[in-house]
Formats: sequence, structure tokens, C-alpha cells
Amino acid sequence: MAKEQLIHSLEIAGLISAYLENRLPEKDRETLQQWIAASEGNKQLFEELVARKGQPDAHPYVNSHAAYERVKRTVEHRSRKRTGMVAYSIAAAIALLIAGVLMVMQMTNGEKAELADNKKPVRQQILPGTQKAQLVMANGSSVALGTGTDTSFTLVDNTQIHQQKGVFSYGNSVHDNNAVQQLALVTPKGGEYHMQLDDGTKVWLNAASSIHFPTRFTGKERRVTVTGEVYFDVAKDAAKPFIVAVRDKEIQVMGTAFNVKAYPEEVQWEAALVNGAIKVGAGKNGVVLQPGKMLTINGSQVKESAADLEAITAWKNGNFVFHQASFGELFAVLSRWYNVEVVYAPGMHAYSNYFTGQVERNIPIRQLLEMMEITGLARFSIKDNIVTILPYK
Repeated sequence: MAKEQLIHSLEIAGLISAYLENRLPEKDRETLQQWIAASEGNKQLFEELVARKGQPDAHPYVNSHAAYERVKRTVEHRSRKRTGMVAYSIAAAIALLIAGVLMVMQMTNGEKAELADNKKPVRQQILPGTQKAQLVMANGSSVALGTGTDTSFTLVDNTQIHQQKGVFSYGNSVHDNNAVQQLALVTPKGGEYHMQLDDGTKVWLNAASSIHFPTRFTGKERRVTVTGEVYFDVAKDAAKPFIVAVRDKEIQVMGTAFNVKAYPEEVQWEAALVNGAIKVGAGKNGVVLQPGKMLTINGSQVKESAADLEAITAWKNGNFVFHQASFGELFAVLSRWYNVEVVYAPGMHAYSNYFTGQVERNIPIRQLLEMMEITGLARFSIKDNIVTILPYK
């Protein structure tokens, strides 16, 4: 199927190239418009190309010359009999590259491996993260949770703990407020987990994250504390507001789906609302957020902006989605999921390049880096769980 995908991507690339050079026939415009309307990613990539028309060397997503030569060699190897399919211009190179990257992202894992150049320095195999976490009790003891055998056990306060098909849940039929315990669910680097709270609220934890919660919600509110990245689908209870403590602020919720990203090593933290409504902060200083919006908090500074929900919530759905992500942002995500250290070689830094693309999170990091190398933005080597980002030569 890779050949058909490649041919389709090349055809779209030719249309984009012709559009950029003001030579697209009227009969082909509908085909291009259909491709643009097929997905938000197609639309965004097309708009970025048009916005940078006339300044290809400044394009932030590709090394135009290196990427063009690399994709050209791949195309010639796979389609030697199809002459005239590659437009030899810088605009065509960029369009061809981005269409090619989209094609690569849609391939099966086997096809991705076939496309990869075996001579690259990316060799060590590092597998993606898995469902795993530690349940930490009030006395400091812990129980490992994972995707293995389903299990159930009882805590000293009669709370029933259940792990079934990789989902953690609990309940307590004894309503003794004095017996309520505080628990914590903690995911390591290279781990994620899904749980359900006592009130039915569903929670997803990304890698290197935690949630502290009681075995039963008592009083007039439902309160939890989080670090790292956590997605909530909160059960509605108008009489008992749901409160998420994040650093020195609180998120007040009634019944909502939202994402919180607050890693300790990052200066700022973010809250993005999928549906419902949340209030970040207390009193008159609190900010009420509407669906599709996000807040970025840095100390006392609070900034509201449109949320790229596709990219923000992709991890919960088993994907990576990057839209204009700097290497710093991208590799912060990859380092946590694959549990690797990232090092920049001389001449490279966190904001030296930007990347747009999407791929499932269940592939080894080697395959992901090999696909990124096709763009000509950088080269990568892996040794002893250290990923080194090298200039593309």
C-alpha cells in the first residue's frame, strides 16, 4: 500500500507546487480543495506553505535542499518508470516533502521500517511507553499496577481496589469519614495509566505524572492534586464541585473534560478545556475558561489563547500530534514517553527547528526519528538511552 500512498502524495505535491507557482489549471483546483478540506492537518500545512511563498529558505519545517535530495532519491528508487512526477523547483521540493511526510505518517509500521534508510546513525531500539503506575498508600507502601493479570485487594479502611484491563478503580461500601485515606497514583517516565475515581470521574495520566486523591470524597467538594499531564472527564455533581489543585492555584469544575499539563521541571503550566467550563484561580482573580480555549500560567501571569485540542489531547488517544512544535517542545514529550535523555550537538538547540506531523505513540523511537530525518531538519543518534540531535549534513 505504500506505493499507492506515495503516488497520491506526489500528485498532491504537484498540485501544491503548481498553486505556489501560479500555474495550477482550473480543472485541478477542486482536487486540491478536497485534499485541503480532508483534515485540519492538511489545511494547516497548506496555509503555512502559502504564507511562506517566495521565502522557501526560511521555511521552519524543512531543510529544503537536503530534504528535497533525500525524498527525490526515495521517489526515484520507488517510481523509476513514472517520469515527470517530480517538479524540480524549491517550491516543489517543500510541497513534495510535506506530502511525503504525511504519507509516511499514514503508513503501517512495517511500511515505515521499509522506507527508513538503514545507513542512518539511529540504531538502538528503544520501545515506547506502556500502561504502568504505582499506587502509593498513606503509609508510604506501594503496589505496582500494569497491563498484566487483573487483581483486586482491600485496604485497611475497607476500600476495594480493582485493576481490570489496565484500568484502576476503587470503592468503599463503609461510610466512615474517619477511615478515609489519601492515595496517590504515580506514572514513571515511559508509563501512562487510566483510572476512575470514587465519584465516577475518569482520569488519564501521561508519563511522569501523579494524582493524589481520597478513597472517598467527603464534605462539600471533591478535591484532588496533580503534577505532570492529566486529562479529566469529570462526573457531574452540582452539589459537590470538583477541584483540581495545581501548584499554587485551583481549577474549579462542575462537570467537564479538560487537560492539565504541569510538569515540575517546566516554568509554566497549562489548562485546556474540551467541553463544559472551568475556573482557574479563586475569587475575583479567577478566570473562567470556555471550550476550545486554554490558559498558560507562569507565576502570577495568566494568558488565555485558542487551544490546539487535537495536539493537546492526542496523547490520551494514543497519538503524537505536533503543529509547529519546536525541538524543545517535541523532545520534552519524547523524552518522557520513551524515558530517554536528549542532548543537542553543537549548532543545534531547542529552538533551532520546528516540526509538524502526527504518528501513533506505539512505535519504537528509532522509527520516529528516522521519519523525522526524512525532513532534513536534523540527524539523530542513540546510545545508552541518550538521543543526540545532530545537524543535518
